[in-house]
Amino acid sequence: MSDAALLAEVRRLRDEVADLRVAFRLLKRVGADDGSSFPPEWRLNSQERKVLALLRDHGCVPYARFSAHLWAETPDRTRNRHISKLICTARRKAGVVVQVVFGEGYEISAREQAILREACVRAPERAG
Repeated sequence: MSDAALLAEVRRLRDEVADLRVAFRLLKRVGADDGSSFPPEWRLNSQERKVLALLRDHGCVPYARFSAHLWAETPDRTRNRHISKLICTARRKAGVVVQVVFGEGYEISAREQAILREACVRAPERAG
């Protein structure tokens, strides 16, 4: 492949990635669960709710998925420390055990997932 063909392919792929990022942001706004159904007495901020909602729904979540869900961007290792702080405060407030998957992300057990799901189901009853 010639240099000109490679440059054209790179441009095409960059445009495609940009289009996908826009589409992802739109989908995230429309269909993403922000975890707003967690009990208000947990006093979670919006990012902590999103982190717990991801763990509740998926069990094991890599750093890349946290980055994409929280900031709608490609994975960035500099964000891992921020994700760790969010996990720490969210687990403390919710009283769940979150385990580190070294170098990959975080996970919770099926029992902890059930606790988070039950709290979400019961949250509207407490509010009303």
